[in-house]
Amino acid sequence: MSWIKYSEHRPATAGEYLWRMPSKVCDGMFVIAKRKFRWRGAGYENVLSPDFDDWDGYRVSVPADVEWMDVPPELAAAKEVVIPEGVALVPCPFCGKTPHFHAMRYSGGGFSICPSPDILNTWWTECCEWAGKVRYNDPRKLAAARSALLGKEPA
Repeated sequence: MSWIKYSEHRPATAGEYLWRMPSKVCDGMFVIAKRKFRWRGAGYENVLSPDFDDWDGYRVSVPADVEWMDVPPELAAAKEVVIPEGVALVPCPFCGKTPHFHAMRYSGGGFSICPSPDILNTWWTECCEWAGKVRYNDPRKLAAARSALLGKEPA
């Protein structure tokens, strides 16, 4: 399945979808995240909108250039999906699994609740106890540092 521009066609029903958008933090990188498309109050009406939307008191807005698609079966059971597009990781030397990314938005005074994927600025990988401790502001730097430390190149 291919990406669908949100500005041209929106999902017809509430549920979880994959969302793809350019990062505002890491130039040239796209972020993919599994997030909810849900009913929300918007003034005097209820609208279907992604959970990372913005309500300014007058209208609901979604970041420009957002694309979406149905969640593929291999990601359906995953609780959290956040993927920096095109960033590969080598398997963990301790558990043998390929780690998965986690990300959040940190803004000096704390962390944001349900931030838009395009503003995620704190990244880390996790596969076992060893691999979930180091955090970077750019997942490309994280993958490169991890690969260099392990002496391997991603597949």
